[in-house]
Amino acid sequence: MESKFEQLYDIYYDCVYRYIYVAVKNKRNAEDIITTVFTEIFESKDKITEVELSKNWIFRIAHNSILDFYRKNSKVTPSKNFLDRIYEDFGYI
Repeated sequence: MESKFEQLYDIYYDCVYRYIYVAVKNKRNAEDIITTVFTEIFESKDKITEVELSKNWIFRIAHNSILDFYRKNSKVTPSKNFLDRIYEDFGYI
């Protein structure tokens, strides 16, 4: 039987990666950020109660990781309204 972390990874990896890639537009940076996201999830795996209810939590971690990326790499700036495009791409608007 898979652990809750493994279930989250299997269910959400691809869509979280796409979300990150749309925001940073660079494969290497997207891979670094997705690693950070799932490392944070793994470190908090004891807090996972319901796999089905974890989507918002995972995307909040991804969103914050994207913002951290831009803060740490001040030479790299997000394109104008990148969050609006992401929300449109994923049907939030």
